[in-house]
Amino acid sequence: MKGKFLIISWLGFLTGMCLSFFSCTKDLKDDIRDLQKPVLAGIVMLDTDTMEILKGEEFKIRFRVNPSGFQVSKENFTLDVLKSDVYIPQKEDEGKVETRASYINPLYYECLSVEPDKNESAEILDGQWVACMKAVTDVNLMSFDHVAPVISYRDVNGQLQLITATLGCVLNVLPTAEESLHIYCPKAQTLDLVGVNAEPSTLPYIILIDHYYYENKAGKKWSYDYNQFVDAKVAFGNGEESLFTLDKSRLKRGGVFLEPDISENKWIVFKESNEKYIDFDFTLQLFDKNEELIIEKPLSMCYYRRSEYEAEPMEISVEAINKDGEVEIPFKKYFEILEIDESKVGTLSRIRRGGDQKQVKEKEGKWVLPKFLAGEPGTEKNSSVSQYICTMLLGDLDAHELKDYYVMSTKVSIPLLFTE
Repeated sequence: MKGKFLIISWLGFLTGMCLSFFSCTKDLKDDIRDLQKPVLAGIVMLDTDTMEILKGEEFKIRFRVNPSGFQVSKENFTLDVLKSDVYIPQKEDEGKVETRASYINPLYYECLSVEPDKNESAEILDGQWVACMKAVTDVNLMSFDHVAPVISYRDVNGQLQLITATLGCVLNVLPTAEESLHIYCPKAQTLDLVGVNAEPSTLPYIILIDHYYYENKAGKKWSYDYNQFVDAKVAFGNGEESLFTLDKSRLKRGGVFLEPDISENKWIVFKESNEKYIDFDFTLQLFDKNEELIIEKPLSMCYYRRSEYEAEPMEISVEAINKDGEVEIPFKKYFEILEIDESKVGTLSRIRRGGDQKQVKEKEGKWVLPKFLAGEPGTEKNSSVSQYICTMLLGDLDAHELKDYYVMSTKVSIPLLFTE
């Protein structure tokens, strides 16, 4: 019995030794395999020119690794932001100034994939890789980011190591057109231009394409480049495009105009009707040099039919005006009949008000006829007041050009009959 026990114990010892030997052999093979794996020695960026990318858009980073046998994947690749210059929007023109709490770049560069680089014949280029990236952020900004590829690996001791490329590139991350542009038009305009130093004419409907100013912490400004726009189109419903001609001559200055074709029957009927106004819904589309759509914006427009009113003659006593020194002429009452004023036009980022008067003068918000302008008994003079509202294109102002574009003009005339 004792001998049998010794034999069993000896066999168990041998079995344990064998298992230990095989385990050590496996570990040794794994260690040898790890030692045989290529150890990353360096990264070379292949595209070092500044890249202009749209926020949220995918882009590619091409690089080479040394030694060429080192394997790269999306799990061990990232972009390191070495330096960043962030511009945030300043929206004073809408009364909504963006916070300047932080210029720290909130961008995150997400790695979508890393694949071997290939030539035009679809042959793999040894040691060259292409990383597909995406600039991700919910913040409205523009930034210049100096970035470099970073690859991680584990050394023979299992320690995580990082290697950064010696050369990087600059990524110019741009905000979307929806974020950097404010496209709008007056809520209403007058159909006719009257009462200014020009012959009466039809007033084109203006569409304003304003850019926001972005600013960095040093006070340097950036804004959307109007030269990106190469073409513009408008889409109406119910075949209403035939009622207008789109004037794109000021597109690169931040504006386009819809010119009514007054020869169209719909305009003729409208002008002869008693309707207060006519309105349309449409969509503005802007395109780049590749004929790709940059942005489209649904808009509404409204033309008021009447912009001029001639009142019944008003009798004025010369004796009374000589006694009182002046007499009020009720222009305000007649302007209300036209039913369009600045409140109907709506809020415009840039506005200039003006007007003219004949035979009367403005005094404390009303119009009066002073006695030195009065006529002799039995004579008649025609008095009138005109008012207008203009706006300007932001691109004109950027170019230091002051040019007015009328959006509303009204005129009231009152014949004055002078009596004893």
